[in-house]
Amino acid sequence: FLIFIRNDNFTRLFTRSSMIFFEENRKQDSFMIERKVIMRSGMIRKFCLPMVCIFILAFVFTLGSGQCYGFEISIDIAPNVLNLGSQGQVVTVHTDIAYGEVYASSLYLNDVLISGWKADDRGYFVAKFLMDEVKDQVDVGYYIFTLTGWTIGGEFFSGTQVIKVVDNIPVGRD
Repeated sequence: FLIFIRNDNFTRLFTRSSMIFFEENRKQDSFMIERKVIMRSGMIRKFCLPMVCIFILAFVFTLGSGQCYGFEISIDIAPNVLNLGSQGQVVTVHTDIAYGEVYASSLYLNDVLISGWKADDRGYFVAKFLMDEVKDQVDVGYYIFTLTGWTIGGEFFSGTQVIKVVDNIPVGRD
């Protein structure tokens, strides 16, 4: 659509589809015509989206300035070498956080949701993850595995361990 505004000092023409701004300035006896292209299709996304992201990031960083959220825990992942060719069923993560303190369904190992949990003999939380889901996210090499979750008190925690990933077919398997 078009919007046309006119008064004694200027005339403006707005078009929605191409976002063109046309301004005619009248100065005494002569007319000076200026045509300004403010935005073309797509420039809104190129300018506005990054600006919105910058403002959101600035807001988030100012909320947490000077404060530390969460705490680190120690983890021990079994198996300590993940074999993509194995027929294992679960990846087990042993922690040093009390079983009763963990909101179990909030735990992830990288992007894999927990599939089971228990307490070990010392009362620490042990998490189980489906090995096939973990294998889908890695390839041969060294990977950083991060366990993240929440306590029942609402505190965030995380722990990391580097694991070697290999692809060896066990002897006797075709």
